[in-house]
Amino acid sequence: MGRKRTGEIEKEENRKIAEMVTKIVGERSYKEAGLDAGIDASTLSYICRGKVKPTPDIVAKITKDEAKPQGGIGYDELMIECGYQSDTLDRISMYAGLLSEAGTLGESVGRQISKDTSIYISMEEKSRRVFLQAIIEKGYGVLAQDINYDSSVNNGGYGRVDVRYLLASGIGGVDEWLLDFNFAPPGKMIGSHNVLLPLGKILIKGIPNPNQKISMVVNSKLQYEKISKYKGKMPFRGELSIILIDVDNLKILDETYLSHYDLEDTSKEMYII
Repeated sequence: MGRKRTGEIEKEENRKIAEMVTKIVGERSYKEAGLDAGIDASTLSYICRGKVKPTPDIVAKITKDEAKPQGGIGYDELMIECGYQSDTLDRISMYAGLLSEAGTLGESVGRQISKDTSIYISMEEKSRRVFLQAIIEKGYGVLAQDINYDSSVNNGGYGRVDVRYLLASGIGGVDEWLLDFNFAPPGKMIGSHNVLLPLGKILIKGIPNPNQKISMVVNSKLQYEKISKYKGKMPFRGELSIILIDVDNLKILDETYLSHYDLEDTSKEMYII
């Protein structure tokens, strides 16, 4: 078994992270550990020398069971040291509190508005839990989330709920993510005039922040397919995607990027699937 080369730590602020990743590599060479984790040996070398710190995606790759991590360093421990998430117990408490608060607000709003809107909000609450779990599992650091309930009668009589996630900086260059939910309640079809209307409202808003991503979330495969056809055909400057979710089975099915802030640059794509 080949041994990796060691050297001086290049950036003192990365020393603890470098030491933790070095323990994860263990007795393996950078090449061997890189093959196990599915990343370049040079990337591991840079991290273990303190030249750079691992991205959340790299943290997830080198700490998964398939990567055969050594030294007893886990995913949460390394994510916390890198500054991508707070203490695990603090995060769990924060998320539980936010979800509880959102559920109470949703019930309150639901009692005041139409039955369809109440169903819609219930669907959105289930979907938001799916997204929050998927974000954490994907390795994206969530710093906070804001929930804005709009109980007005619009979009065919359905209420609308926007969710904004603040993410740890440096994740694909995106630090703010807005989810715009546009669902049809069970047993109801979305009319042809409503297929592109929600997207039009998003485009009118515009995105002044190049580090912001907007995603339109739908539960209609027909709506998803029709809007996906506009990929690369809109002169819209922003990280914009459409996401298809199966609310009944609580599963994210697909995502298509429609445009980018820099129309020639796709490097900020941050997929949830």
